[in-house]
Amino acid sequence: MLWHARTRALDSRLRGNDLLGRRCHVATPQRSVKLGSIVENWRARLRAQPDIVVALVLFVLGAAAGMAYFATWDGTPQFWQETTFTPAIMWLSGHGWHNPMVSDVPGLEDFLYSRVDAFDPAQVPPEVRLLPDDTAGMSFDEINAYHPEMQFPGFLPWQRMHLYLVLAVTACWALFGIAWSSLTPLAGLLFGTTVATAYGIFRLALKRPLAIFGALLVLTSPLHLEMVPQIRDYAKAPFILLVILLCGWLIRYPLGLRARAVIAAAAGVLTGIGLGFRMDLGICVPAVLVVIALFMREPPRLRVRAQMMTIFLACFVISGLPILIEASKESGHFAHVALLGLLERCDERLGVAAPGYNLGGPYTDFYMANIVQAHAHRTTGEMPPTWVMMPPYHEATQVFLRDYLTTFPADIVTRAYAAVFRVLDELGPNPAAPYAANIDNPFLQGLWDFRQGVLDWAPAGGRYYAAAAMLLIAAWRLRAGFGALFLLLWFAGYTAIQFNTRHAFHLEWLSWWCGLAALQILWNLRHARPPSWGWAGTRVVIFVLIVVLGLTGPLWALRAWQNIRVQNVTSILPVLESAPLDALDEGDGNIDLPEFAMPPSDLPVGYTYLKLLVAPGDMPVPITLRYDAENTEHFDYTRTVTAPPFEWDLQLFIPLYFSAESRFLGLHIPPQQRDRVTAIHTLDQGPVPIWMNWTLLDRGPIGGAYQRFTR
Repeated sequence: MLWHARTRALDSRLRGNDLLGRRCHVATPQRSVKLGSIVENWRARLRAQPDIVVALVLFVLGAAAGMAYFATWDGTPQFWQETTFTPAIMWLSGHGWHNPMVSDVPGLEDFLYSRVDAFDPAQVPPEVRLLPDDTAGMSFDEINAYHPEMQFPGFLPWQRMHLYLVLAVTACWALFGIAWSSLTPLAGLLFGTTVATAYGIFRLALKRPLAIFGALLVLTSPLHLEMVPQIRDYAKAPFILLVILLCGWLIRYPLGLRARAVIAAAAGVLTGIGLGFRMDLGICVPAVLVVIALFMREPPRLRVRAQMMTIFLACFVISGLPILIEASKESGHFAHVALLGLLERCDERLGVAAPGYNLGGPYTDFYMANIVQAHAHRTTGEMPPTWVMMPPYHEATQVFLRDYLTTFPADIVTRAYAAVFRVLDELGPNPAAPYAANIDNPFLQGLWDFRQGVLDWAPAGGRYYAAAAMLLIAAWRLRAGFGALFLLLWFAGYTAIQFNTRHAFHLEWLSWWCGLAALQILWNLRHARPPSWGWAGTRVVIFVLIVVLGLTGPLWALRAWQNIRVQNVTSILPVLESAPLDALDEGDGNIDLPEFAMPPSDLPVGYTYLKLLVAPGDMPVPITLRYDAENTEHFDYTRTVTAPPFEWDLQLFIPLYFSAESRFLGLHIPPQQRDRVTAIHTLDQGPVPIWMNWTLLDRGPIGGAYQRFTR
């Protein structure tokens, strides 16, 4: 009797709850149970692991919801580069893995651009012209002839970098016929996996009912559903969430060596395969390596961690090898994408700005290409072609990005922090359109109204939920607090590269997770008995000190460096030689500058730097650069630069790019503010590597030399 009492007391101590409400089990001998069949064995396993059952049910519900929305939303899948899938069509038509001359195939262009749902492979003629796999000896015009509309001549590299997405689409078409509607099962698979994985992530910190609630929020998210038809963009969601889940397991649980090796291998395979759906998966590689190196629960010896890193990298390289080979040739394209994320449009979305400067706009590939071309021509004397995904342009883009990063390094950090705030505070459906697109069923709209009412019950401010969750996790275990904070900052911060809903939607659950985790830990404190509240408080103090110093110290150091670089630039601009322009003032606010209508005959793009002198005043002066373009989506560079109201003279420096596709017409200044612009000059090129929009006083840029948060 006494022996049994002591045994129960010891078992109670060993199996007590921790602060996250999980039982800390010890290994106990297991009796062997003979089951009648494999089915019974699996049923027993599922009964012992209810989380697996819940995840499977959520997967089925998510897949059904994803397929239902995909099939009925009254639209077609969005890939942007639909010619990515022409090799799949040719292969299924019996013509090999090739790109055809689209104009040779009746009905193919209509199918690629979603004017019709299905395509009959019998329409491919036997003697269709095929684009060679190696186009090195072909001109741009020869390559572009295979494409149905003017785009970049890089759809071969584009196809190779999306190989696994193309293969997934090929499999659907092989099973269900060549039709956009045949991709419904793929959409369901992706969405169902996302919902089930979200449950696993919520389960890291929550009891089962709350974790189910979190997963149902993802299942019913209008933001997620609206992204499902955009299969290329949505495809990253399940892969990134699965990698986050695996990292969470390493941080959360004291796993054995075999389990850790399996997780490292699984993370490598998922990252490598996901890379072939969306290149965003590359962001997972540093995250997994850092978690293995620093944040694992009960970290093993250095040798074991090195082995796990080796397993992860080997599985990643093997599974993603075809993509990595192509990506190594196209590194300049990623620089181009990053540069697009530095334009003024992304500044506004991130909520950052420097009143005295910005890179400008509009947000188009070709405007960014013109910036890079002008930079290359000024610094090397050579101008690459306008088309992105061409080797000369790639080299010039990487040089420009390097110069930008060395001039404005603090802004990059500020943008990453801003992205974290936007993801935590503002990521969600548009309040003006609270329902998923094209959903007009009153019952479904009522459900979404109820869902939004539940979410509205909680006060706004995801950043505060995140702070509370990180502090409470650190109070429980310091290493786990740092690991959770790292994952949050890394995966939310990387979206600053080009902040857009389609690049960040998959992280909508982050603020929900933080808020629910904080509530769960506070609830568990009623029963948990930490060894010492004093030690918990000490861990929180250590955590706060390290986080504050680690986040603010590098930022202020980089701002000091950037301040020096910016002062060097702004001290040169006002003293550069300039020539007044013979502006033709039409009297209605339009000012013609005819000499900049077309580029020089030997260059695809012309450029100059305008200098405008603005007199003091108490009203802003909007200065609009007027353009004319046949292709307004890509080449209309019309934009407005505003001189703020100020009590001293201002100097505005505005880069100007013009070409046959983007014909510059002149400026427009409201007639009532025309007298404030006292002179218009064009500058000598000078030793200024980065041309920005600058608003300068005599002593430097207005508002300081680095970006700040605007909300």
